[in-house]
Amino acid sequence: PQERTAVLKISEHDWNGWDEDYESEILVSTHEVKEGDTVSAQISFRGPFEITVDKIYDSSVALSFNLELAPPGENSGWEYNDLVDSLVVQQGETSGVATPSYDAGAIYNFEVEILN
Repeated sequence: PQERTAVLKISEHDWNGWDEDYESEILVSTHEVKEGDTVSAQISFRGPFEITVDKIYDSSVALSFNLELAPPGENSGWEYNDLVDSLVVQQGETSGVATPSYDAGAIYNFEVEILN
C-alpha cells in the first residue's frame, strides 16, 4: 500500500501580556508529511517544541507534541488546567494549542490537507 501523506500548515504567533505595544511575530510554515515525521515549531518558550505526525486518516491527522500545551477552552481562551500532548486536526478545520501561560507565550494553529 502507498504511504499516506498530508500537508501540515502551522501558523504560530507569540504574545506578551506585559507590553501593550508588543508586536506579535507571525510565522507560517507548510510541510508535506507522512506518518512518523517530526517538525519543529519556530517559536518556542519552553524548550524545543516538536510536532510528530502519529497517524494520517481519511479526513484527519493525529499529532503529538513533546510538551504539554493548553487546548481551547469551552467558552473562550485556553484551558490551562487540563494540558494536552496530542491533537487530532480535521481536514478543512483549524485546530490550535497554546503555551500554558498567563503573561506571555505562543499560539499554534494547525490545518491539514490529506494528499493520498
